[in-house]
Amino acid sequence: SSAEVERLLGPGFDANRVRHLLQRLGMEVGPGDPMTVTVPTYRPDITRQADLVEEVARLHGYDEFEATLPTAPAGGLTIEQRRLRRLHLALTGIGLTQAINLPFVGVDDLAQLHPDLEASDLLTVRNPLREEESKLRPGLLPGLLEALRYNRSHGVSNVALFETGRVFFSTPDDADPRLPKQPERLAWAIVGGVGVRSLKGSQIEASGEVSLAVWRHLARSLGVVAATHPASPPGLHPGRTARVTVAGETVGHVGELHPGTAAAFDLSGRVAVAELDLAPLLAPVPQITAASPSVFPPIDFDLSFVCPPGVSAGDLVEVTTTAGGDLVERARVFDEYRGPG
Repeated sequence: SSAEVERLLGPGFDANRVRHLLQRLGMEVGPGDPMTVTVPTYRPDITRQADLVEEVARLHGYDEFEATLPTAPAGGLTIEQRRLRRLHLALTGIGLTQAINLPFVGVDDLAQLHPDLEASDLLTVRNPLREEESKLRPGLLPGLLEALRYNRSHGVSNVALFETGRVFFSTPDDADPRLPKQPERLAWAIVGGVGVRSLKGSQIEASGEVSLAVWRHLARSLGVVAATHPASPPGLHPGRTARVTVAGETVGHVGELHPGTAAAFDLSGRVAVAELDLAPLLAPVPQITAASPSVFPPIDFDLSFVCPPGVSAGDLVEVTTTAGGDLVERARVFDEYRGPG
């Protein structure tokens, strides 16, 4: 119909104009509107109305259409996108560099960090670029450790990288069972010196403590309330690794690479690593509501007690705070006297 042509191309395309343009291509166009068009057999590419409209536009001349800007709804970044930008700024602000690795990994590298994964858990690329990298990554750390190895082999001793991206599993996705499960993750890997050099020319060396400090900085920047617990996942150091939980759910691990795993990637020294689920970190956090301060000035005064030796300072503070209720903001012991008199 000419109405469909004008919907896609704009005004100026009545039935006669459209019929004339299509007949120039050797098509038979019936009378009336909508028009019945018989397409020649040598044009098998024309199978639908939109193909006919494209031919009309081509014969009319693309340069003849007026330039217009498409109208779109007023947009902006979503909350998750804004928080992802904040995450990137928080990590780059302390000296880490964002890495973007290909999602293809080899079985040998995976065995160092995921020895419990079965072949059925992995997705195999049908036509891989390299036969030794024929699997889709189930984690980000193998790619980052390979990047550390590459930098070390080219003479870069201090490397601090992080990456955000998808990982892939063979189980169906909950939202769309036609697709594999592919959650987004955050990971970092640091080797060598970290941070600003001191006047003596030395730096803090990468370790599990450094990785934990990076996580605390990131959680504080995102306003995420999390807890850490001792853990010993495969491939990581059992005494220098923590499991991270948000709202009681495990989101990943922060710590240090096991020396054996580091040696498998040709990395000498300690390596600070982490891998975390990204969705809990980007989820909106409740806004902080500030309490209105009192309109009255504070009052500081001292209380003195004569107590038997068995009364502890903590008992005194607890009794004083409980007796004062909401009127007492803070109580502390600042002096103690023992002896005659």
